[in-house]
Amino acid sequence: MASSYATASKWSAKEDKEFERALAMFGEHTPNRWEKVAAAIGGGKTVTDVRLHYQLLLDDIDSIESGLVPFPNYRIHSAQPTAAASAAAASFLKDDRQRGLVHLKLR
Repeated sequence: MASSYATASKWSAKEDKEFERALAMFGEHTPNRWEKVAAAIGGGKTVTDVRLHYQLLLDDIDSIESGLVPFPNYRIHSAQPTAAASAAAASFLKDDRQRGLVHLKLR
């Protein structure tokens, strides 16, 4: 698995946040979705970077859901997302996977 992700670029916390926002803004049926997500992130991220980052996110979720990785036990304080926000994000990603976006092909 690591070899297929060897070319993954580094992502800052700000880029990750912009990535999440862009995914929410540009849904699955948005024309040129990955180009729009890459542009929204900025910082020189390519479509390939974005699609690979999305696949890594799905892989992490699959590992957690399958029990290979324990679910994180976050401390609750004002900077942490609410349970409702976390559930909404999990639902969004689950919907994408159910729509067949689990195995993205990088061109």
